[in-house]
Amino acid sequence: METIKKIINWLGGSLTTENTKDWKVVVLCVIAATTFWFFNALNKNDYTTVIDYPIRFNFNNPNDSLIIVKSPPERIAIDVSGRGWILFRKTFWFNYEPIKIELSAPVDTKFLTRGSLLPIIEPQLSDLKVNYIVDDTLFINIERRISKKLRVFVDSLRIGLEDHHRITTQIRIRPDSVLIAGPKSIIDDLPARMELEIDEDDIDSEFNDRIDANVLELPLVTYYPEKVSLNFKVSEFVRKESRVPIEWIKFPDQPNLTVSDSTVNIDYMAVLENQGQINGSQFRVTADFSAISANDSTILLELEILSDHVTDVNFSPRSIKVSYGK
Repeated sequence: METIKKIINWLGGSLTTENTKDWKVVVLCVIAATTFWFFNALNKNDYTTVIDYPIRFNFNNPNDSLIIVKSPPERIAIDVSGRGWILFRKTFWFNYEPIKIELSAPVDTKFLTRGSLLPIIEPQLSDLKVNYIVDDTLFINIERRISKKLRVFVDSLRIGLEDHHRITTQIRIRPDSVLIAGPKSIIDDLPARMELEIDEDDIDSEFNDRIDANVLELPLVTYYPEKVSLNFKVSEFVRKESRVPIEWIKFPDQPNLTVSDSTVNIDYMAVLENQGQINGSQFRVTADFSAISANDSTILLELEILSDHVTDVNFSPRSIKVSYGK
């Protein structure tokens, strides 16, 4: 410890303004000694260390028929022995070639063990002695790329319409199918149909736009086409009421036969622009005497809607009672 203190004090004394020449000499001596030691040390042939070495997987992929589901490792830890210069170059230089691992059956090869990697790595690191591979197993996930055609649809109940508005035409989708391609494990699990979504609310007029077909948000999956055309018409509806007479079917011509009601009240939603043309004539209510109940002499009424411009139809009464007077 006393000797170290003397060296430090000597260096401190040498690094003064008056001893600039001595300081330069000391620095040059230190550099020269360090360089000599460094080069001499690298010439030794008995170094052992763990190097983190790059690897590259090679496999034949005609027409992109294969897809890497999970990227394989790019480096591997290897315990090696050899000359210091070589280890220095393998560790710090950037122009060395990575270890190439050829996959003859990439889809069927799910992992490579330490034992199977050693005969691949040793010939490519012939200037070093490979003691052992630190990594026990390298996992690989490469699958065949397949495609599947899915029919697309839109749920009308999930479309965001303005209050009191309804869809009044068929929902047209062009094209009506989307081709989805990706890893076999993902594509095989897809259903035959795919629901599309409209990212728009309060629709109050005709919708005519292109919407995204990429709704499943699956990794490594492509869609063709990526968008489809969607068209439907929307109209505003208003609430209306009408009194409609009941039509009698197969009723006997008996003067003492009476019924509890001869008309029904119908309430419905009608297209605003056509409401002046919509009245009771758009409905037909019938009572079939042959369907009379033997228990309580009632007949269920049948309602037929004769217009496409009405919806949410309700009527009352739903049945009539038949009786015979004296």
